[in-house]
Amino acid sequence: MARALVILPNTLIEQLTGIEKSTHIFCYEHPRYITDFHYHAQKLIFHRATLTTYAEELIKAGFRVHYVEYTQDLAELLKKQRIAELAYYAPGDTAVEKNIALIAKKADCKTVRHENPIFLTPEKELYAALG
Repeated sequence: MARALVILPNTLIEQLTGIEKSTHIFCYEHPRYITDFHYHAQKLIFHRATLTTYAEELIKAGFRVHYVEYTQDLAELLKKQRIAELAYYAPGDTAVEKNIALIAKKADCKTVRHENPIFLTPEKELYAALG
């Protein structure tokens, strides 16, 4: 069973703990962060630059990295690699999370959601505080 981790422009985790080197890592220019809104050009350049640099660092660390541009079909790429399990870090955006679920469904793989360690407050604490 092939496993994958999708990395978004806002989930660049400094230390990928618990991720095996055999895991396929898809650095994905998700359209939500590139084309869904009228973003300033500098923001788009920043997203692309940080994501490509992050991908290069993962490659140097020995990971199997696939860079996915926003025009590419991630579901097709997952199928091509025969991915059965797609993990991701909580993006903090419901629309993106729903889209990842749809992509996984199209690729016929299950999803594994990890809490995003970049967020200062863990989700459980946040939801408990909000009632």
